[in-house]
Amino acid sequence: MIERNTITLNSLVRRTEKTKVLKELLKSSGASLSRHGRSRNWTLHASHNQLRAIRKELAQQNEESWAWLAKLLADKQPKLARSEIKNLAKSLPNITIKTLSIEADCTLKEAREIIDELEWE
Repeated sequence: MIERNTITLNSLVRRTEKTKVLKELLKSSGASLSRHGRSRNWTLHASHNQLRAIRKELAQQNEESWAWLAKLLADKQPKLARSEIKNLAKSLPNITIKTLSIEADCTLKEAREIIDELEWE
């Protein structure tokens, strides 16, 4: 089962320029975006992979008014469990320690230990 994360985006429309483009970007990743009734607040429901894809897209867009959202997503993104990192490394057999560390958002030590475990299996 894929775990969905819920992140509240307070005053999304007021804090961003090109909001329509931003909403399309968020939805294009497969995440769902919904508004809290008639309030200014929105909720983003996304999996870990979707959050990672959204963060990459936000970094590529280079829109200054979206920087707060990129920071919020980075802060709210949960850490992967060791078994999930191991599965990621198994799915990419030629992955380097540094790449695994970046993809899984873990330390170099954790990435090194997981790759060593896989090599000795």
